Amino acid sequence: MRQVASIRQIPLEIIGAATAYRLGMPEKIFSGKPETLRYHIIGSLCIVLGIVFIATFLLTYQLLMPSWPLWQLLLLPLIGFAWLALGGWILFAPAFYPRTYIYVCPEGLIVSTRKLDIIRWDQMERLWKQFRPPDLYAYSIRRSDGARFEFTHELNDITSLGALIEHEITLRLLKRAISAYQAGDTISFDALLVNRKGIAIPARRLFLSWEQTWKLEITEQDVLLYQTGHKEPQARLKAARIPNLNIMCELITYAQREHALLQYPHIQAYNTGSELDFGPLAISRHGITLYQAGITLLWDEIKGVNLGEEDLMLGRKGTEQEWFAFPRWMLHHLDELSDLLRYIELRQLG
Repeated sequence: MRQVASIRQIPLEIIGAATAYRLGMPEKIFSGKPETLRYHIIGSLCIVLGIVFIATFLLTYQLLMPSWPLWQLLLLPLIGFAWLALGGWILFAPAFYPRTYIYVCPEGLIVSTRKLDIIRWDQMERLWKQFRPPDLYAYSIRRSDGARFEFTHELNDITSLGALIEHEITLRLLKRAISAYQAGDTISFDALLVNRKGIAIPARRLFLSWEQTWKLEITEQDVLLYQTGHKEPQARLKAARIPNLNIMCELITYAQREHALLQYPHIQAYNTGSELDFGPLAISRHGITLYQAGITLLWDEIKGVNLGEEDLMLGRKGTEQEWFAFPRWMLHHLDELSDLLRYIELRQLG
């Protein structure tokens, strides 16, 4: 990978594509690895073998002709020409297959091979990550139109490219997944399904409610699902077969945190529409009432709420920044207030 220091480093057709698709100017470039010495050696050995077979045929043709059938005799030069063709292909094919270049733009990727392919970040639907020991990675992307793109260890710094793609796709799809989860939909990660009831693996006929779900452990090779009270995993899935692995992990963490908070009576009261009193202020699903100021701030008006070590800070949206501060000693039921603020923050993620 290299940073783009000047626009002069970028071919004109790449600049044109970035402008036409409103991707922004490329910021990083990932390139395919150049032809290695190993390929030169293998190609040369194939050619030498081909020459040996053909030379053997030419030198022994008259001696072997009386005793060998014609079809057996012709095998020698045919094998020789096959080795020559293979060696030539290994040596010269790179000249006909240009190196791959990946241009990373603020709004997506430009993949340059024989042609240009555009992959906007908001067009990415699926990302698969495959680990091949000892340290090789491969990434597969599915675009919204069904087109798939493979990025392998043949690219320089493939792990950095993969991490960048994973970050961008998580940034855009995690919020969508959380919103769907909150709406009661089932989110599919192919072999594994997540909804408000729990986690299902249809192929294993396995379902774990959130009460039964202990933890999800992800290694380079596997995804392990543990049930509460069991030391051994209830299911082991191949990580390479699960798309959007990072989003799945974040969603399950979100669901477990939300489920734990939903067990508290004060969270249940909040969800049923009750107003919870914490001394100088009260919180409901409509907003926050400030008794001393005599106002109720709707959630759309609130910029942020932060319960710190010394006080609670409440920001109000508007042309002028307006903050309200409440020392902790003034607040009642601090543990319940902390739980409620964490729950509200979770709900706002969707």
